[in-house]
Amino acid sequence: MSIAEYESLLETLEILSDPELIRAIQLSEKELKAGKFVPLEKLKSE
Repeated sequence: MSIAEYESLLETLEILSDPELIRAIQLSEKELKAGKFVPLEKLKSE
């Protein structure tokens, strides 16, 4: 395992160990599925 892979694994474990962050990710996924987002093209034009 390379150092980059190891560091990536540590970052993933840190994220998965944070219940508040997991809830935020789950909420974002629900909003995305519900169509509650602004397309990148619209953001670029603003």
